[in-house]
Parts: sequence; C-alpha cells; structure tokens
Amino acid sequence: MANTDIARQEASNSENLGTLDALSEFFWTTEPTNSRLALVLAEIEGPSQVSDWENALKAVRARYPLLSASITKSPGRRPYFRWMNDESPPLRLLQVKAEMSPEEMISQELDQSFGLGGGPLGRVVLAYQRERCTVAFVGHHAAFDGRTNVGILRDLVAAASGEALAGPHPLLTSKNELLGLPAPDPGYHKPLIDAWTRSSPPSSLPPARVTNRRVPKEELDVIRERARLEGTTVHAALVTAALIVGRRNAINWRERTVICLSPMDLRPLLGLSDVAGVLTTIHPTILGPSNPIAFWDFARNLKRSMQTSYTLEAARRGALAIKQVVSAEADPYDPTTVDPGGFFDHDIMVSNYGDGALRTQYGRLRLTSLYPAHISGSRPDTQTLSAITMDGILHINHASRAPIAHLLDDVHNVLVLNSK
Repeated sequence: MANTDIARQEASNSENLGTLDALSEFFWTTEPTNSRLALVLAEIEGPSQVSDWENALKAVRARYPLLSASITKSPGRRPYFRWMNDESPPLRLLQVKAEMSPEEMISQELDQSFGLGGGPLGRVVLAYQRERCTVAFVGHHAAFDGRTNVGILRDLVAAASGEALAGPHPLLTSKNELLGLPAPDPGYHKPLIDAWTRSSPPSSLPPARVTNRRVPKEELDVIRERARLEGTTVHAALVTAALIVGRRNAINWRERTVICLSPMDLRPLLGLSDVAGVLTTIHPTILGPSNPIAFWDFARNLKRSMQTSYTLEAARRGALAIKQVVSAEADPYDPTTVDPGGFFDHDIMVSNYGDGALRTQYGRLRLTSLYPAHISGSRPDTQTLSAITMDGILHINHASRAPIAHLLDDVHNVLVLNSK
C-alpha cells in the first residue's frame, strides 16, 4: 500500500486517537529491547474482596482513555494510539507468599515488557489478602508518565473502597500543540529500507534489581528545613547525595563524566492540573571527573540550573531535540537504530514527585506505603531513583540491572549527615 493510501486510511479511521509525540515514540521504540515502563506500587491495609479490585479497574478504565488504547504502526509511518473496544487492561492476581516483598514484586513487573504495544497499555497487579494487599499499576511509558501512574493508582484505591470517581479525563492534546510546536509528521524523512516487522527480539537484559527505602517524617523535616535555609530544594539535595555516593562507590564514575537526568512535570508550567498523559521535560546535570562536590554549594547551583530548564522556551528546545532523535525510522528490535547519537545516554536518573498530596485513608482502606519505580537509560548499569512524599514520609525506590552497591542506603546517610 502506498504511503498516501496509508495516510488516507489512518486519517479516516475513527479508532485513531493521535500520532505519538516524539518522546512517546522514543519510549515505544525502545520498549521491546530495553523496557522503560514505569509503575507505582502501594501497600494497603483494610478489608477488600477481589471483586472490589475488578470493579475498580473497570471504573478507572472509564476515566483514562488510553487504558482503552493500544499502539499501532505501519512501515514508513509513525506509531499512533488506536482505540480498543473489546480488550481491557488485565488484573493479574499473584499468589501471596509470606516471603514476597514489594521489591520482588516491583522487580518482577519491571521485567515484563509491553513489547510493541499491540495490547493494553497498562495492567494492575494485585497480591491479595482479605485484610491487606499490595497493588501496582504498571503503565507503558509512551502513554503514561509517573504523575499519571500515581493518579491512576489513587483512583484505583478510591474505587475499590466504594468511592465514585470523577468524570473521564479528556484525551490529552498533543504536547507539541501545548508547547506551540507543529504536530508530529505522520511519516519519516528517512524510512527503513527493510520493514522492521521482519526483525526478531534480541537476547534479554539482566533482571531488574530493586531496593526501597523510607525516610521518616522526622528526618525529612530536618532535610527539608536545612535545604530551605541553604536556598535549595530536597530534590537538589537528593541528586547531590546520589552523585557523591555514586562517585564514591563506582570506580568508573570517578574516571569519566557522569550525566544525571531529572524529569520535570510540565503541568504547572502549562497551567494544567489533573491531566493524564506524558507531560515531562528533562534537566541534565553533568559532573566531570575533576569537579569537586561541596554538598550545599552544589545543591544550590543545581536548583538554579534547573530553574533555567523549567521555561516554555527550554521545553520547546527539548521537544525539538527529541524530535530529531526520532526523525529517522528505527527498528524496535535493533537497538543500534534507536538513538544512534546517544542523546538519551546517562548514568543516573532521579525522579522526585514531591509531595503527592495523596490521602492515605480511602473509606475502609488505608495506604501505608507508596513506591514509584522505573528503569531508565540505554545501558544495564544506569541507576534510577524514584521518590515521592506521602503523609510526610519520603519513599524512594532504586532500580537498576547492574546496581551500584549500597547506593540507596548511602544516599540516605549522606542526606541525614549533611542536614544536621
């Protein structure tokens, strides 16, 4: 079929929910070989039935349009979201074992790729007991960012407790349009000569390894107050601690330049609030091997540099740079065709959702812990820290396929030591 015929077919197809933006396309392209899915896990106390969670999933699906979508692509054309009328996100029940920890559950899910996205773009995993359970929402990163995942999990718990949810979210307007940029081109300036569908998946990566840590309210209050007095933020202090520990515990971090990425939520900048989708931009922190790290000086400078990245103009530049990365058609099963210039290469990502402003009580159900998790980067030795504050407690997850030893424990200790 000629490209013009494909374009005409897609344009007239009522199931077409829109072409993926550049960042979502990058996540889609990398998913089969190096999954970058994101999830959020909650531990919950209170009585429930499995049917409560089944009904909750139906209610949540009705509120988030892309939970009823898959991703479709034709050779030479960009991927797009397609409406599915008959296939719901799965609710997978895990056999509860006394020895199963949240870390094991997160690790297991990080290794379950969505592949080419031809099925549902989210799933709910439930380790069920009558009086307590652990539940996780796992989302394809092309469709859901971390902030959206947290919102979906919040709604899932609320619905399971018997609360009625608010009305459906509108389908997110193209991020390009929100930033005042042209819509994504439906085709590529350089299509692949051979159709990518002829490829086969490469060998699997090492399994994800996961550690969780809770920073108690008393300690977090001290860290937050010291950061305020020093003219910086908890996030900047967390990044600083991670770079100090990484350089100390990993030899190769002392011998070369290290890149840390900090995702930033674009919703406040765009005047949006409870909007579902992928609305992030990235700030890079670059640390040369000879650069000293004086803790609070470094954290202050980091806060200032992040402020320069959090503008509409900077977000536009970032979106255009990502558009260039996906300007040529890539083979999802051939990593050498994905980001060949290494634009997304980094050593560590630190995502901080701040104070999630989440209730902990939902009727008879109570949230006792909440852990976002994600694996980032193109190399197995990339480190990812994901953090959120709930009920005054900072929950941090460390995930990597080749983790730096003791990274999370040592980051915690460095934060506490420098906040005295």
